[in-house]
Amino acid sequence: MSRIIHDSLDEVNRRAGFYTSPEAAKYLKKHGVPKSNREMKALIATLYPDASPDVVESIGYVYFRVHPQQINIVDKANQKLIVSIEK
Repeated sequence: MSRIIHDSLDEVNRRAGFYTSPEAAKYLKKHGVPKSNREMKALIATLYPDASPDVVESIGYVYFRVHPQQINIVDKANQKLIVSIEK
C-alpha cells in the first residue's frame, strides 16, 4: 500500500465530496457514525463499492463529532468542518 499524503488538495476534496453527498448523509442518519473498520467500509461502499485500501484510508481521515441534533464531520488534515448533518 502506498503512503497517502492526507493534506493534499486532492485528498481534502475527495473527503469533502464524499461526506457532502446525499448518500453519505442518508447512511449516517440511518446507521450513525461508524465505530469500527467494517462500519467505515460499509459507509464508503455507498459511493465507492469497490474501494481500494488507499481510498478507504483517505476518506476515513476525519473526526466525527456527535451532538444531540447533528453530526459534524471535521477533516483531520486541516481541522475544518466538512459538513454538519442534521439527525
